[in-house]
Amino acid sequence: MDRKDMIKDLTTDHPEHTASYWAAFDDDTLMQIIELDHQEVQRNVSDQLAMG
Repeated sequence: MDRKDMIKDLTTDHPEHTASYWAAFDDDTLMQIIELDHQEVQRNVSDQLAMG
């Protein structure tokens, strides 16, 4: 995933922040944020499955 794609994905997933907000971060930080988002989604799915 290139920088443009990371910024686009984060802007879509976090509409409270603009693309220019995300552009201020370096590539490594953007990748870490995306990974944390992914982990949160996995936890939420696991929690839902455990409750269901």
